[in-house]
Amino acid sequence: MGLHPVISVVIATYNRQALLAQTLPTVLGQDLPPEQFEVIIVVDGSSDGTAAYLRTLKSACALTIIEQENRGAAAARKVAIGAARGDLILLLDDDILCPPHLLARHIEAHQANQHCVVLGAIHAAHASEPTLAAEWTRQLGITANHFLASSLVLPAHPLFADVDPNSSLAKSLYYAVGGYDENFATMLENADLALRLRAAGVQFLYLADAAVEHVYIKSTTAMARDDAWRYGYNLVLLCRKLPYFRPQQPLAIVGERGLLKHLCYYLSARMRALDVLVAAPLWLCERLMRWRPLRMLGIKLLLLRQRINFWHGAVAAAGSWQALKAAFACSLPVLMYHHVGPRRPGTYAELTVAPEDFAQQLQWLQRWGYTTISAAQWLQWRTGTGTLPAKPVLLSFDDAYADTAQYALPLLERFGFRGTTFVVTDEIGGTNSWDERIGSATHKLMSAEAIRHWAARGFEFGAHSLSHPSLPACNDEEARRQILHSKNALAVLTGQEVNSFAYPYGDFDDRIVALVREQFPLAVTTEAGINFLATDPCRLRRCMVMPKDGCIDLYGNLRWGFSPRHRLLEKLVSLKHRLLRMAHR
Repeated sequence: MGLHPVISVVIATYNRQALLAQTLPTVLGQDLPPEQFEVIIVVDGSSDGTAAYLRTLKSACALTIIEQENRGAAAARKVAIGAARGDLILLLDDDILCPPHLLARHIEAHQANQHCVVLGAIHAAHASEPTLAAEWTRQLGITANHFLASSLVLPAHPLFADVDPNSSLAKSLYYAVGGYDENFATMLENADLALRLRAAGVQFLYLADAAVEHVYIKSTTAMARDDAWRYGYNLVLLCRKLPYFRPQQPLAIVGERGLLKHLCYYLSARMRALDVLVAAPLWLCERLMRWRPLRMLGIKLLLLRQRINFWHGAVAAAGSWQALKAAFACSLPVLMYHHVGPRRPGTYAELTVAPEDFAQQLQWLQRWGYTTISAAQWLQWRTGTGTLPAKPVLLSFDDAYADTAQYALPLLERFGFRGTTFVVTDEIGGTNSWDERIGSATHKLMSAEAIRHWAARGFEFGAHSLSHPSLPACNDEEARRQILHSKNALAVLTGQEVNSFAYPYGDFDDRIVALVREQFPLAVTTEAGINFLATDPCRLRRCMVMPKDGCIDLYGNLRWGFSPRHRLLEKLVSLKHRLLRMAHR
């Protein structure tokens, strides 16, 4: 027998001696020469005779059995990999049935691409227990395998974050990213490892022809109560450890839900009795699951019970419901202004807010407890490196008009507020030539001295292109020049990092967003709405403040991302046009 196997199979097990009697022979019975692979099993504190059973087995390949106190799957796999002699590691679970060619297929994939993680397909085994949990696992597997089969290289998406059972990687890659973290003893230990592998640039490859069968024997109660609670708890811990993962995971959508959803989340997190109420009908549906309507109802009840316990676990990890909301459910309204100053003939009326109206709006913001933040502060909170006030708002000023420096910024300073001004850098000290070409009156723009002055006083400046073109109409070279050179020019002028961009005219498409993302972590659009943790930071929504907007309009923009009065007027105008068209038929 060789001293250096090609691949080491790693299995952690806890109190599953009977199941191992079914699955382990399929692992040992591979069609590889026995000297090319080894199997390492860590018995993680089992009390059902697992270790004694394993010692009775005869195996052609090397079979190593390690016993330890119960410390969880992460610790068990860590010990097993430490004992592995192969350059490749195949992670399996104790409930996996393997085809004879499995190891050979994994080895072939790594010979073609050594810097990768190979994920084989996982199908539900017919030997699984007849439970709703097993049925739901089967449905999930069908959906996942169908989607995964459409792409060989898996995208960097949380749906594909896990290093699932039937995953292989080079042992050197495993150690390069730090290996398993024992803080995730029983849940998300694979997701933690996979995210760090992705961050290191490792590709994830899917092999449909390296399929195994998953024998699911866990009870529905264990899935819906225990696993869901641990998932919620460990997800919060994972976000603390890897802050860049925060916007991609399920808790990121909390803020985007409506009032009814928030009430459901709150009740789920605070009322443990809901779990008991759902448990009884779920139990009944499982007993009668051979009837399809009750099976479908049972799946819905299973998902509901999972959500209830997920929120309990997340709140337990955060410390309180309020702490969980502060960490994941903050929302950011962004108000958009252009001119703040006296109205001038020939100027687009909807772009000018009188100084006295602007001052009144600032008074309302102050009275309602809002605090202005910068784009940089939103980015810091989003990535878990900063906190936000209870009611944050970002005030933005497009085009850097001279009246912004004359009226708006002094008023902001007087109220203790800050704002972000977006500068057309080739036109600094000039006029709004892009509007003049289409008939607008001339307006002076901020001078370089004014920009330096207000930047030194703590006001943020972002880029708004070199000359204010519609970027989707530009080719890649010109669009990249408009984006990059405006950033560099502004950074030199202010002596500060420039981390935000505003799309000229609000025009953008996927190509332009990708080019902007190369240079800026944040960009604002003119699309109305509120921003949340899951909102694409290069597609931030903004609400335009119109002349004579009152308290209701401002409140609507801050709370819902639109003015109810403006929305109603738009509906009435649309209805009027429809009626006129009908009258002329």
